[in-house]
Amino acid sequence: MNRHKFFLIFIVSTTILIGCKKQHEWTKWRGPFANGTTNETNWNPKALEGGAKIVWETNVGNGHSAVAVKDSRLYTMGNRILVADGDTTYQDFIWCLDTRTGEEKWKHTYLCDEGLDPGPGSTPVLDKGYLYTLSREGHLFCFDAKSGRIKWNRHIVIDSLAAKHNWGFSSSPVIADDILLLNINKAGMAFDKITGQLLWKSEISDCGFNSPVLFQQNGKHSAVIGARRNIIAFDVQTGDSLWTLPLGGGESDPVFFDDMMYFGGRSTALVDLKEEIPEILWENKTISWVFQSCSVLDGNAYGFGDLNMRENKQYLQCIDLEKGERAWSQEFEMYGSSIIAGDKLIVLTGSGKLIIAEATTEAFQIISSAQALPMTDNTDVHRRRQCHCWTNPVLVNGKIYLRNSYGDLVCVDVQS
Repeated sequence: MNRHKFFLIFIVSTTILIGCKKQHEWTKWRGPFANGTTNETNWNPKALEGGAKIVWETNVGNGHSAVAVKDSRLYTMGNRILVADGDTTYQDFIWCLDTRTGEEKWKHTYLCDEGLDPGPGSTPVLDKGYLYTLSREGHLFCFDAKSGRIKWNRHIVIDSLAAKHNWGFSSSPVIADDILLLNINKAGMAFDKITGQLLWKSEISDCGFNSPVLFQQNGKHSAVIGARRNIIAFDVQTGDSLWTLPLGGGESDPVFFDDMMYFGGRSTALVDLKEEIPEILWENKTISWVFQSCSVLDGNAYGFGDLNMRENKQYLQCIDLEKGERAWSQEFEMYGSSIIAGDKLIVLTGSGKLIIAEATTEAFQIISSAQALPMTDNTDVHRRRQCHCWTNPVLVNGKIYLRNSYGDLVCVDVQS
């Protein structure tokens, strides 16, 4: 090979490598690791200094469903009221949008009551070309993610697999190999993700509001859910109970790290999972997360909770998990939500402000911030119908996706 040809090949190869940036995904509830964190670093924490760069905005209907993102497609859910000829009905919408423009690629609708806390609380999950969704009433769908064609669907209440839930089901579907898991009934249920066939179900009962969280214990594919009064671990294949802890509260998701499980509910606790029978290392009943799940980084937990239940105030807080104590707290006017990206906090406040901050035990240190979501006047509006920002931010490939409970969805560019 002559020298000129070698250098030409080298230049072309180098150009291709430089141009091929790693593409990130957020295909399920709580992100790529299902724990409210991402290792994405191709974004600028100072990007909000000149205001939020809104790429596009749209409305997807009422609800708290987060987004799932893969390649140039985004999936989420919402609920809208329809009035025709004097009749009022409510419909759920399953959306597939273009991540670059926010334009609709496909949608699917069906009748579904808006519920006490209006709209879906579940987040879609993507798996090997299929999209799985659950409604608050129990509509369970498997779609071809590209075309929107239904592969199979069930209604878990009509099929007598579960009882109607007053507040509505909010478990996001969780995929474990070929099994689809839901936090429904006393201790969960499972379906074949390919066919929709029921594999096993627990006793029909009221259920918690969080989603199953997968983990490994003694070589077993296991999952844990927050039931109404206990934390329950079970074998994914059979549904057989592995252990139960009387920690209470089924609203926030446990987090696993270093053979430990951290659970923040109406109280908070650190559990050692090295042995077959778990050991509660500490429990602190003065710290709570209420219904927001936290994220863990370097032995510290970050997220929104109450400083003290009796005070009824909303705080972003950092918990030292070794000591079982609060490192710092920052008061906000309303509940918000947060995730961790690399070593940074991405915070959506209850008033629709997007904040990038340091994930540190030192103090709440803002790097940049800007108003990102439109918010309505909540004065004299019943709390359940107020405009909330309880849905986790989602960061994918330098874009942050945010929504409020009224269905306003925005894409914010934080690449530069």
